[in-house]
Amino acid sequence: MTRAQKEFPSVSFTTNWHPYFLDVTLESKGLSKRDNYRAKGMSDSALNRMERSMADNFAEEGIVYSLDGDTGNTVDSHRLAAWTYTKFGSEAQDNLIDVMFRKFFGPQIDEDGGGNPASHEMLLAALAEAVVGADLDEAAEFLSGTAGRQHVLENAHTLMTQETVTGVPHYFITVDGTQTQEMPGGIAYQVPGAQD
Repeated sequence: MTRAQKEFPSVSFTTNWHPYFLDVTLESKGLSKRDNYRAKGMSDSALNRMERSMADNFAEEGIVYSLDGDTGNTVDSHRLAAWTYTKFGSEAQDNLIDVMFRKFFGPQIDEDGGGNPASHEMLLAALAEAVVGADLDEAAEFLSGTAGRQHVLENAHTLMTQETVTGVPHYFITVDGTQTQEMPGGIAYQVPGAQD
């Protein structure tokens, strides 16, 4: 989106991130990203090729990519993203997602949970970096409970079953101001997968 905004400065974008689970069976803590791929049947040579390829793709966008660090269940990261959208708006949620992605996909030099999307420490550190003035105690209390969990699960289920989303990224683009009687939703597009 950052690149699109630079290329089309006269167009304004509003982003809303929705949950999608690549693996709902993941536990909350402690599984290395490499071991997770190995458990799915990927060999070390395939892992190395994928890491090199992804690192090259990320580098083209000025982002560092690494398979270092742990992964885990992403329900709480989706809950925090939805909470941030509700409390602070679209731009704050987008900032939070950018920071969480950088922490997850980048080299794991942080002391705040090693980029694990299930780590409350990492999520709170990402929120502190992304949203100036966010009440971290309130966010920690939210994460320690179950509020928003059912909504996230239902939203993900709807996207995966009714909207035919089969992977990420998947973009839904709606052009405001194009609504007509014949097309009440306006001009809308879906872009599945990672594309230029």
